[in-house]
Amino acid sequence: MFVIMLITALFIGPEMGTPDGVVYSALTPDSPDSRSAAPRLTFAGKVSDTAAEKWLNDYLVLLYLDGVEIGRTHSQRNRYTPAGSGVYDGTFVITIDNAYALTAADDFRYANGNQPEWQTARSPSGFPAELFVWYPSLTPGRIIRIAVPDKRIEYALVLLAQPAADLPAAIRQETTTLNGDGYIQAALPPPTAKANPLTELQQELQ
Repeated sequence: MFVIMLITALFIGPEMGTPDGVVYSALTPDSPDSRSAAPRLTFAGKVSDTAAEKWLNDYLVLLYLDGVEIGRTHSQRNRYTPAGSGVYDGTFVITIDNAYALTAADDFRYANGNQPEWQTARSPSGFPAELFVWYPSLTPGRIIRIAVPDKRIEYALVLLAQPAADLPAAIRQETTTLNGDGYIQAALPPPTAKANPLTELQQELQ
């Protein structure tokens, strides 16, 4: 079993985006349709090396629900339109089904007690289509935990500290788990069964 320890968590508030062709808006608990659940949740942002002033591609980003991996992607040249972002290197987007019918009116909490600022992308007919949170600049080796106390669940967004090519194969290829101390674990795949030469010889003699 491979184990990777991530450095201290960093909790960053998302940045409001600029409208880009479709209706995007920030919903607060007082908004008229803040209790309308969008069918999808999206966690998106950009990976940066602040010292070198570069956006970083090929970093593995993982999403967990109560410590179980439910989504992953790599940072790459891309754009995330709902945030009003242009095309940048280092962009990551993880979208999942909104299985708990979460809305902007729900109580989301970072580990430090602050609240994420969720935004909503609407369909052409005006209904909420996607609830998203945008992180404009994250450095590698970060964990962002978002709890939903009423649902008794916790999402965790993890940006690994090394480029994907430098990670163990098990982390790159297998589903992982995350514990409360920031350790990621991936079980080794079962060994490939080897042919028994004696059995093969017996088959040839039959």
